[in-house]
Amino acid sequence: MRRITALLLAALLCLSLAGCAAGGDTSRVRLDQGVSETMERGDIRAAMDAAMAHFRHHCGGMALLRLRYDEAYSIAWTTARNQEPDGGTLVLLATYRDGDGKEHTGVPWVLTRSGDGKWKAEDLK
Repeated sequence: MRRITALLLAALLCLSLAGCAAGGDTSRVRLDQGVSETMERGDIRAAMDAAMAHFRHHCGGMALLRLRYDEAYSIAWTTARNQEPDGGTLVLLATYRDGDGKEHTGVPWVLTRSGDGKWKAEDLK
């Protein structure tokens, strides 16, 4: 009986510690790739995947609800910062719920890529 009790307590301890390391929730995120004349759909999806991976890793206790690519917004954001819209920078608009339950809508998330073609989160709030 002691052995079973000890095993159950050990299992509960492991489960509770696993919950502490939980990252951001992307299980119900809605993706909207929009229409683009300058970006391939695969590139937009790869940027969204990179943003979701970053969110899962760095935003524990939060839930990502929506990611949207709006080409006009992305180009305007890029040119407003005196950058050429060369396909190396992409801005997604995010909706997420923080740990207090407050919803944040239309938050710009900036991703960049270099020669290897992999997107990297630069500015995710």
